[in-house]
Amino acid sequence: MIKKNYIEYWRNIPIFSKNNAKSNYLNINNIFPSGRQSITYILKKNKINRSDKVIIPEWSSNCLQSAVSKIANPIFMNEYLKSKSKIKVLILYYQWGWENLNSYIKIINTKFKNTLIIFDKVDNLDIFKINNQNENKINNKNIFFVYSFSKILGLQSGSLVSNNKKFIKIQYSKKETSFLKLFKKIKINNKEHRDKIKYIIKSEIFALPEGIKKWFSKNNLKLAINNELKKRKINFETILNSSLSNNWPKWMKNHNIENNIPNAVPLFRGNSEEFLKKKMLILKKNFKLESKIYHFNWSGNPFMPNYEKCLMVPIHGLVIKMQKIEKKINI
Repeated sequence: MIKKNYIEYWRNIPIFSKNNAKSNYLNINNIFPSGRQSITYILKKNKINRSDKVIIPEWSSNCLQSAVSKIANPIFMNEYLKSKSKIKVLILYYQWGWENLNSYIKIINTKFKNTLIIFDKVDNLDIFKINNQNENKINNKNIFFVYSFSKILGLQSGSLVSNNKKFIKIQYSKKETSFLKLFKKIKINNKEHRDKIKYIIKSEIFALPEGIKKWFSKNNLKLAINNELKKRKINFETILNSSLSNNWPKWMKNHNIENNIPNAVPLFRGNSEEFLKKKMLILKKNFKLESKIYHFNWSGNPFMPNYEKCLMVPIHGLVIKMQKIEKKINI
């Protein structure tokens, strides 16, 4: 359990940018309740059903697995690579915001040109950047990009979906909105139970919380994203320019930082779990920073995966002492 006032893996405090909210270029009907519900929505709208197989990344979160399994039959990428089953949907994840699309775009354009493709970009900040050269080379119009406001901005929920360089619009039902209001009236003191209610709201109730509407009425989304990008950039460059990045492959060191910076960095590849736990303790005790032992795909290529354990260290905008952090753990 993460203690109060600790910096979590993703932003747990909203970023505000109270400046000309009218320039958001978004309608409230562009905003989905959550990333997981937007994925379920895409599958439904494309008439995917229980008999259809959907490729999901290895080490996918429970949220993604449940979002897919509501509609279809999820299979992990490693299972697909072994069996070459006939599939209807391909879900690709830029892990923590790391992108290496150039290494597998040929595979997409040859083997998946008639497949529904969903890019899970919940950690990415390039919402308004339509000039991603690699993504623009994909020879398939049935592609959807999913973004998450809770992951990148620390909001309670909220998501965007783009298709053919346009954000999808949705219509919320009064019934679901009324149901959400009933849930909000429930007063629970137990944190574990509150978290369960939050999970149900983000996963099951297709309605937009009032808190999200309020944030968008008072804040400039583009400016908030740019502020987060600047802070991530400082942290990213601190790690990149230190010996902590020595064992990063070339594609990671050449990551394009103009449009997007990852939410977290993988560190201490090849070390024992005991070693990683010691580093975790240093970060927690000295900086109240939560890190996590996790499997990272060091190839960045889902079709030629190379998952190895590492320490996932957040570098989002709430992390403000990266130089001190780097010196403390780089011993």
